[in-house]
Amino acid sequence: MAITIDELAIIVDSTVSVCIEDALTVVQIVGLQQRIGAGPELRDVTGTGVDETAARAAYAPKLAGTVVVVGGNPRGIEVRVPATIIP
Repeated sequence: MAITIDELAIIVDSTVSVCIEDALTVVQIVGLQQRIGAGPELRDVTGTGVDETAARAAYAPKLAGTVVVVGGNPRGIEVRVPATIIP
C-alpha cells in the first residue's frame, strides 16, 4: 500500500507543516517525530529543499517504513508509515 505525504498529514491530523525557513526561500517540512528503538526517545524528522517538491522528496524517504509519533511522549499517537511513501 502506498501513501502520499498529504495523506499522511491527514491521518496524523495535519501536523505536517510546510514553512519557508528564510529569505533564501528554503522550504522545510516538519511536524513528525520518529521513535528510536523501544524506548521513549524521539527524533525530529525534517525535509528541506529549494522548493516544496524538493522538500517532499527529502522528507519521504526519512519516513518510509518507520513508526512516527504525533504529540510526543508519553501520550503520543503512533502511526506506522508504509515503506512506500510518495512525495
